[in-house]
Amino acid sequence: MKTLYIMRHGKSSWEAGAQNDFDRPLNTRGKRDVLRMAKALHDRNARPDIIITSPAVRALTTARLLCASVQFPMCHIKTLDILYMAPAHTLLSLINSYNDHWNEVIQVGHNPGLTQLVNYFLNDRLDNLPTAAVMALRANVDSWQAFTSGTVHEVFYLYPKGLPEL
Repeated sequence: MKTLYIMRHGKSSWEAGAQNDFDRPLNTRGKRDVLRMAKALHDRNARPDIIITSPAVRALTTARLLCASVQFPMCHIKTLDILYMAPAHTLLSLINSYNDHWNEVIQVGHNPGLTQLVNYFLNDRLDNLPTAAVMALRANVDSWQAFTSGTVHEVFYLYPKGLPEL
């Protein structure tokens, strides 16, 4: 069985001196929301083998906060340049190439690609994946190559406004 947690980075800011989109940091709300999501994932027994993230500052910070706040066992972060603003077909190709020794993966990235990816798997389920939101998907397959729209089902969908305050 394979589980993929599709997560959009936390809310970011232009006001912190970033000169370009890639370098935008998380704002205060973004950091708070990521910590709330980490707790919610932990409470739902998420045990990722790896977190794969865009190298953009806001996405990498999101991944680091996930690891630090909940102390996921065997938490490893891998950055992949291809994830920065990737379209859905690129994200799907990446997922299908994941190491089959990984059973649970958190993938942190950006819209619109993540919303498009969720909609590929779940037949236009979302209009927009909000910042810091997580869509958990599962397939009863042994290989990530078989992780496709016909095999995947939704496990849960979490977003900051739907969670209680810490």
